[in-house]
Amino acid sequence: MASENVIEAEPAEAVQENVDLAALLKDFQEWITSRETERSLALKHMKDEDVWELSLGADYPIVLAYLSDIDADFYGEESGLFLEVQLGTPKANFDYPRALEFCSQEMVLGRLTLRRDEGQEPLLLVEAGCPFGEVEFELLELMVLELAAIGLDIKEELKDQIV
Repeated sequence: MASENVIEAEPAEAVQENVDLAALLKDFQEWITSRETERSLALKHMKDEDVWELSLGADYPIVLAYLSDIDADFYGEESGLFLEVQLGTPKANFDYPRALEFCSQEMVLGRLTLRRDEGQEPLLLVEAGCPFGEVEFELLELMVLELAAIGLDIKEELKDQIV
């Protein structure tokens, strides 16, 4: 489906770090397409949140991609690429030990996280990250695939425990 592989154009006034991320993701999308696999990747920029949606198709959850500051002294650069799949708000009966055990057995590149932003409900997600300068397409592909697959598994396995 060629329409899934189209990247939306960015305005000329886009901030520099987003231009870098846009270029990386466009090149990554072309790399995925050129490998003659059955995989496709659709990209969509969510300007209001300054994140990118990466879609592997209707069978998988959306993977969000964005840049954020990281510790330059530790990582040797100031910007990291972060990917996440938002699972939802855990209900009171959420089985954290079961979810953590599953993730510890299945995840290599990512982690299960509970985000608590002020004034909002807690948000359960699976996420992965890498210093921006260290991103290689093979690693990025594995991170996207792992998060999408694990996100799908957790959503299906614990669907009655997540809003």
